[in-house]
Amino acid sequence: MYAISECVTCIVMTFAVSAILFGSTILFLALKERLENRRGTSQAFQAADAPFWPQPVAVPAEHKRSGRWGNNV
Repeated sequence: MYAISECVTCIVMTFAVSAILFGSTILFLALKERLENRRGTSQAFQAADAPFWPQPVAVPAEHKRSGRWGNNV
């Protein structure tokens, strides 16, 4: 009986902590939107939106043909 009550307590605590974390995430996102709408994006949020790695850039490749068949380009 003790093991069952411990298991139930663990499950209830897990749900409670996840609900608190979810609620705080929603609260922080709402505050962020309100701050951005009031005065534009703050510097702290601009730094968070920047990617951590450089973005890939398309570079056209030039292929040289060999002179074996007479198609020197």
